[in-house]
Amino acid sequence: MDDRSFDRLARTIASGSSRRDVARAMLGSAIGGVLAVAGTLGVRDAVAACKGYLQSCLAHADCCTGYCSSIKRCLCPPGSSLCNGACVAKSSFKTDPHNCGGCNHHCPAGSSCVNGACDPPAPACTPPGGYGPGLTTAGIPCEAIKFTWSTRPGTDFYVISIDGVAEPPTTATTLTKTGLPHKTSGSYTYCFQQGKNGCPALSDPVCGSFNTKGCPTP
Repeated sequence: MDDRSFDRLARTIASGSSRRDVARAMLGSAIGGVLAVAGTLGVRDAVAACKGYLQSCLAHADCCTGYCSSIKRCLCPPGSSLCNGACVAKSSFKTDPHNCGGCNHHCPAGSSCVNGACDPPAPACTPPGGYGPGLTTAGIPCEAIKFTWSTRPGTDFYVISIDGVAEPPTTATTLTKTGLPHKTSGSYTYCFQQGKNGCPALSDPVCGSFNTKGCPTP
């Protein structure tokens, strides 16, 4: 009995109505309560009553998937497929790396799904710089400079630029540059970078400056 029904019943009793009126009021309130409960249970039962995948059906409304097939079984609608308990569009299998080409077919980490097939992972590019070469003029001709560095894991080649002009890439760990006139004032600038074949860019440059030793006067 809700508050309004209770109020009506109380007013009937307070007004001195006959027992028949009181009984009629009580019966009406009871029936209203039963119908309200029945209505709530009916909604719950209707939701719980939908048929699961592959269960028999007579109409689309019978199926939790929303589709009753011609063989009177609950299936996924045309153009979709059951995957992990849900109907998903078959077209998603062309691009979803977690369901590439079919349900639960996972592509390797870093790989993408293209037309239902896993593409090879993109090459692991070298991380930004953070180290540079050593420089020396000892044991080499005058007006020259020697760069030395250690190999960097995952790096295929190295590039050094001097005063903004890049030397050809090298896989070696040393570079001796000769024929640089000795600067009596100022100095040369250099930048050192690492790279990896197949990656779109070099690492962040590590830059510095140097000067050469002058050649003896004849």
